[in-house]
Amino acid sequence: GVLPLLPAAMSAGAARGEIALSEADTPRDALLAMQAQYERIVDQLRRDAAQQQALREAQAAEGEARVIERICSVEREASARELQRLATIEAIRAQAAVRPALAAECAACRERSA
Repeated sequence: GVLPLLPAAMSAGAARGEIALSEADTPRDALLAMQAQYERIVDQLRRDAAQQQALREAQAAEGEARVIERICSVEREASARELQRLATIEAIRAQAAVRPALAAECAACRERSA
């Protein structure tokens, strides 16, 4: 809040709200000093609130990053298991493809031995 034009008798420091309440000479100086003190407190409270809000946002972002990292980790593990499963199926198929040839070889071997 801005006060109307001040009497010339008031000091320039009081006009700018720079004097301490204990140094106030007139009721108007005292009022200005209290108003300046109030505005400084309000400014500090606003800065504190902004700092708290920034901290909350940073913590939320950090928590979100941890959740995303965990999801990615789980997905990587699942992908690795799926690749392992596919590799196992491929190995079984390869063995199955070789089996008839092995069986035929065994049969031929048995016939020669008989």
